Amino acid sequence: MDQRQKAIKYYEKANKLYLKSKHIDAANHYRKAIKSLPKFPEAYSNLGNVLKDMGRYSEAINAYQQALKYYPEHPLILNNLGNMYMLTGSPVSALEYFDQAISVEDKFADAYSNKGSALKEMGYFEEALTACETCLEIDPKHNTGWNNIGSIWEAMESYSKAVSSYQKAIQIDPDNVVSYVNIAVVFIKQGRSNLANTVLDEALKKVNASCEILNKLAGALKDVGRISDSIDVYRKSIKLNINNDISHTGLALVLSMIGEIEESKSHYGKALKINSKNIYALAGLESLRKHDCYDDSVFNMENAYRDPALSSDQKWHLGFVLGKVYEELKQFDKAYNIIFECNSLKRQSYNYSTDKSRLYFDSIIKNIKSDLLEKYNGLGSNNATPIFILGMPRSGSSLVEQILASHSQVYGAGELNNLPCLINDYFHESLSSKYPEGMSLLTENSLNELGEKYIDSIKPVSANANRIVDKMPHNFLYIPLIKLVLPNAKIIHCKRNAISNCWSIYKHNFSGPHEYAYNIVELGEYYKMYQQLIKHFNEILPGCFYEIQYEDLVLNQKCETQKILSYCDLPWEDSCMSFHKTERTITTLSSQQVRQSLYDNSISISDNYANKLSSLKEVLKS
Repeated sequence: MDQRQKAIKYYEKANKLYLKSKHIDAANHYRKAIKSLPKFPEAYSNLGNVLKDMGRYSEAINAYQQALKYYPEHPLILNNLGNMYMLTGSPVSALEYFDQAISVEDKFADAYSNKGSALKEMGYFEEALTACETCLEIDPKHNTGWNNIGSIWEAMESYSKAVSSYQKAIQIDPDNVVSYVNIAVVFIKQGRSNLANTVLDEALKKVNASCEILNKLAGALKDVGRISDSIDVYRKSIKLNINNDISHTGLALVLSMIGEIEESKSHYGKALKINSKNIYALAGLESLRKHDCYDDSVFNMENAYRDPALSSDQKWHLGFVLGKVYEELKQFDKAYNIIFECNSLKRQSYNYSTDKSRLYFDSIIKNIKSDLLEKYNGLGSNNATPIFILGMPRSGSSLVEQILASHSQVYGAGELNNLPCLINDYFHESLSSKYPEGMSLLTENSLNELGEKYIDSIKPVSANANRIVDKMPHNFLYIPLIKLVLPNAKIIHCKRNAISNCWSIYKHNFSGPHEYAYNIVELGEYYKMYQQLIKHFNEILPGCFYEIQYEDLVLNQKCETQKILSYCDLPWEDSCMSFHKTERTITTLSSQQVRQSLYDNSISISDNYANKLSSLKEVLKS
């Protein structure tokens, strides 16, 4: 048997192994085919496909580039390379390859669809829509095209158009799980958990899918609070391909949310054993560890962070954790430098205007005065179920929620999108306006309806609890409206020393949209706006909410806990003092901290950076 025949034999065997999801064996056989016949572009291309499915993105890119040497104008390989750069967070590079593929094959629907996805990630929404529309003109039944155009509408917050696009994808392929998950994600963003759960139930019936789709489904289940289902789907994905490091990484994250730290570490470790370059697994694992010495794990993180192949997203994911590690090691200069670098890098990835935020805050103050509140006083729903915990992020809200959630009558629901989404939809659909301008258009009926709609939206969270905590921090924007639509709800405003609060925000990598957070001056400006708004609310609604100072709670836990329970009309329970023993799902950045006894070293941690924070201090004093 000559070398060419041997290579073809290995290649055909690899194809069969790939179809059986035996990725490692398939990759080995493709490599054997290439070793036997170095100029074998098909083997390189298929090796790239396998490596992509295994999450080994940099290796997949290398394989596709090798294939491209022999077929420099092969549209499919160009398209695959573009997809890889999308997966590694480099839409600009991806766009170049999609355009090359289109220049070779101008009726290449896949490339137009993917081009739309790249343009969306770059923020060019109109151009993205045009690309996807071209895809659908070429192939009106292009399932991915409909999903991608849906994702563009979703990014533009045109949620009804997004759902309509996803539904068209389902009409084309009723068994496509991705479309169901996409619809569920929109409903989650809108705070419509009932509808999201219905769609996810439908998706769960169709889980004969790839690891990639199962992982996306598991992620959506996590986001809607169905942690047990999320874990089950991640485990199914791992059973389908035990060597899929992304599945192990996703499962590890969910396990950490329910306090299963050792099992979480185990799955992060398995992910890294499969793919040593899985930055998200490395960051996740090290975020769960305490570092009291400069050991190999720190050295490995530093080496990984310096890898020039890292995407921006990978770099800041790892960098924020490395900053935490340096802080634990009391290497404060190193901690600040890397935190500053990661913030600067992330800030470059989006557009944000302090002036736009200021206009919004000023509009709230202008449109919500004491006379308006007096006009509507005594209306709204009399339901007393909700307890709102709000304030700036990193102000102690997770700690207060954990204390309350340790009470037998209280369920801690975490950060719910329900209220802002409900306000946005109701003001748009029923008042043909927006918040806060539409406040003057409210009526007795609309106030009661809004309150009842909110109550209906949180009922599925816990059917048995007398009180439900919603700790979405930025609900502070809606304090007056909360008091109008739910006058019997309790509102707890969490405060913290301004410098400490801002530093704690600045050194963390948030998963949600906190655009103000990644530039220290912009952060200071936003914090001042927040302070001015709270001052205004205190003036027009004196005594409408309870304020808890984080530092007081840390230093005098029992006294402050008694005050919180008294305000919420809850009897004393000793379990609230042992909040760290309460088992519950926690999705915020404080998930590990609130599972520990109170400690006071967090109060003055920002003092170690005093000489670095002069610009922040100047903004806050001005």
